[in-house]
Amino acid sequence: MLHLLENGERVGGAVVVPGREAGRRALELFFIDAGREGKGLGRRAWRAIEERYPDTRVWESFTPHFEVRNIHFYINVCGFHAVEFFHEGHPHPGPPEEPDAADRPDESFDGEDRGFRFEKVMPTR
Repeated sequence: MLHLLENGERVGGAVVVPGREAGRRALELFFIDAGREGKGLGRRAWRAIEERYPDTRVWESFTPHFEVRNIHFYINVCGFHAVEFFHEGHPHPGPPEEPDAADRPDESFDGEDRGFRFEKVMPTR
């Protein structure tokens, strides 16, 4: 867990995990405290995260379809691209730690799994 600080005060956080392949990382969680959005903290924090992991070639993240602010942030601020949309006809495969998911009976799709997978390919240096 990375803590985002402003003037020594914790104002948000992020969770970065290794990706499925070398050179890939996933931004699993990224948040700014309520009331502090829209002031450039997220932009500065994302730049610091990129600098902290200079060996990352591809970043990956996910956000639900209804999180419009997140979609804007990832695409327009951070430079990610939406590369996959999960929905009823293309369900999210689930986390890798669920090896028995294929053995479970079909569950009805309630729309909660709709969302975008984003990637950001870093420029070569």
